[in-house]
Amino acid sequence: MASGIYTVDPDQVGVVLRFGAYNRTTEPGLNYHLPSPIEKVLTPSVTRVNRTEIGYRGAEGSAIRGAVTRQVPEEALMLTGDENIVDINFTVFWVIKDAKAYLFNIRAPDATVKSAAESAMREVIGETPIAQALAERRGKIETDTHSPAAGDPQRLRRGDRGHPAAAAEGRSARPGHRRLPRRPARARRPRAAAQRGRGLPQRRHPAGARRRRANQAGG
Repeated sequence: MASGIYTVDPDQVGVVLRFGAYNRTTEPGLNYHLPSPIEKVLTPSVTRVNRTEIGYRGAEGSAIRGAVTRQVPEEALMLTGDENIVDINFTVFWVIKDAKAYLFNIRAPDATVKSAAESAMREVIGETPIAQALAERRGKIETDTHSPAAGDPQRLRRGDRGHPAAAAEGRSARPGHRRLPRRPARARRPRAAAQRGRGLPQRRHPAGARRRRANQAGG
């Protein structure tokens, strides 16, 4: 019976499973569940701020917090509203809102946060000219990205996944290494040639017509 005694830390909640299914949630402190294999407990932290890096990967245990060790171009390169490529690195900070939903409604929490935040950033950047994305509106971009990604029904709370992002923090934004090619302009056909192509009669200059009539009368 003593094997069912467990402690939940102040930053955690206890999620008790009975035969593998959710049974109840317990608060921090000393608690009890029926001995295994009848019941077992999971204790996720609900106050720790988690971080997800997009566009780069930082060094684990680095003395410089957030030091960039590797770029991830497939995440960082985004298309701006004026069809330029911008290279953006940013970090998403998030916390667990609902421990039950976090444990049972989603299989890969980190991947889901990254996917939702990257999608939200691409949506905002796609409506922003490159000059504003690089300098003038970086703060607004962070706010706009936070709005759809954090707690909005269109993003992380769809299906009650229980872990909205707390904030999106931009690290860097710089022009990408290439620009999308513009569509080539269509060559304009001469007017007379265009009329001939459509089978329309050509317009003749009045002076030329008068000269032809005068030559015919003189002949």
